[in-house]
Amino acid sequence: MKHKNDNKQKSDSSKFDWLGLFALLIGIEMPVLALGYLFMSPLPVIVLQLMIILPPIILIAFIKRYTKENIFVALVLIICTLHPIRILEYWWVNPLIYGVATTMVLFFTWRTVRRTSWKQSFSILLMICTLLLANQTVESFNDVGNCVIDDRRWTDLYICRNSDNYYQQIQSLPIGMQGWCYYCPWHRGVGFW
Repeated sequence: MKHKNDNKQKSDSSKFDWLGLFALLIGIEMPVLALGYLFMSPLPVIVLQLMIILPPIILIAFIKRYTKENIFVALVLIICTLHPIRILEYWWVNPLIYGVATTMVLFFTWRTVRRTSWKQSFSILLMICTLLLANQTVESFNDVGNCVIDDRRWTDLYICRNSDNYYQQIQSLPIGMQGWCYYCPWHRGVGFW
């Protein structure tokens, strides 16, 4: 009897809704891309308007497919690969935050692999998330003491000498996003990504 319950638990936990993950990534990322290209885009305005209007519809249409796992993986993918975030001026905090996040995800991965098999799709996704967070920990550690303000027009644009990364301040908040420039026509080389 216990053996059947274990198999059922393993099969239930091995199901990962990939469609929900892709809907979340498209629904969050497409408006960000459209807003980034809004002022400097060679695309027609109608295409940009569709890129802003359709993603919320996709988010609403797939709302029943979102699980805690989908939301977690989507956030890690966005924060680690598409738009890494840094706390500006207090650069030493970034490796601590990413290090703690890496440790927590590593612990969660270990618990998930113990309950199921490491060959399950969610376990593999957690391993990938752990590696992405560890990469951001190392990269943010390299940024400490190497980032200076490159430009101060509307918001501060930081450049990190070791990694050659650019971080654009988000309004007047103490955080910035890598490779993102809200409206910086003077930095054609930086631009969007």
